[in-house]
Amino acid sequence: MGLYRITTIESKDENTYNIFHDLMRNQRCAAPMLTIGERGFIRYETRNGDWHRVLTSNVVSYHVCDNGDIDVETVNTHYHFTKE
Repeated sequence: MGLYRITTIESKDENTYNIFHDLMRNQRCAAPMLTIGERGFIRYETRNGDWHRVLTSNVVSYHVCDNGDIDVETVNTHYHFTKE
């Protein structure tokens, strides 16, 4: 499974600001749990060292890259997880 880093987290609606995106960006996380058409699940480490859980909007698509990174598109957000 391994650990990842949330290197990109961007709202699809550029007029929408989500404070959780700023809090999660560049934080370590476990491999996200993803099923097309269902809400995703991300477990990430906060800056204080605690682990928090977040449900995403429904997953539209995801792709595991050759280097192990993961690109995810949900209804509301684009994510990129970099494998550590």
